[in-house]
Amino acid sequence: MSIPVKIIATGHYIPKRAVYSVDLDTKFGFDLGYIERRNGVVKRHVAEQKEGETTSMMGVWATEAALNQAGYTADMLDLIIFASAGPEQGLPDTAPLIQAKLGLGSSGIACFSV
Repeated sequence: MSIPVKIIATGHYIPKRAVYSVDLDTKFGFDLGYIERRNGVVKRHVAEQKEGETTSMMGVWATEAALNQAGYTADMLDLIIFASAGPEQGLPDTAPLIQAKLGLGSSGIACFSV
């Protein structure tokens, strides 16, 4: 028996602050363009915790964008999957933090991080 799975929307959040490679070149004394040539990265977005840009809040904002795109509300979710190389903390992992911040802490909606 197969269970149909369908992605109906996606969301993302990008931190507001951008740091450009040329600025890092200057800061660290490299020739201009060195970091971009070496890594292929022109700019990076850097989360500002003092602005509330924690890993879980960025996940919440991305989730809300996807929900808005789909015309859904948070209580209509069946599952929350969080994927990142930068978790907010060890335990609990970030998915339950997002679940709680969406107001779904005692909802029973499954959630996990990868």
